[in-house]
Amino acid sequence: MWLPRRGDGSRLKLALNNWLAVLVEGMAETLTFVGALGLDPHVMLASITGGPLASEYALAKGLAMLDRDFAPGFPLRHAAKDAELALHAADQHAVHLPLTDALLPRWRAAIANSHGGDDVASAVTAAVNAIGVA
Repeated sequence: MWLPRRGDGSRLKLALNNWLAVLVEGMAETLTFVGALGLDPHVMLASITGGPLASEYALAKGLAMLDRDFAPGFPLRHAAKDAELALHAADQHAVHLPLTDALLPRWRAAIANSHGGDDVASAVTAAVNAIGVA
């Protein structure tokens, strides 16, 4: 696939990083919700593995969240910066990104709680704190 205009690669990277942010936050929120329902979050991951609802990235981040393995792959502070850039670019194009807008305060809270250098999977710490589940 060729991108025809100068700067399209950067624009595509911005869009892909926004997709990553929404995917990670969705996993963090869902695992937290599953735990709050009294279910085993590992069962949720197993139930989507191999099916159309799973992506390898989402499953890897989900496992990292459950294992509290936040060894940096893509630091949360960088993911938050990219989400901010996506919001700015979207605003310039009169597009609203409500999911990205909603996740940023939570990610900033996780960063403020010393997770900025941790992997983006550490976003789960803000999801857990947001609903009061340990």
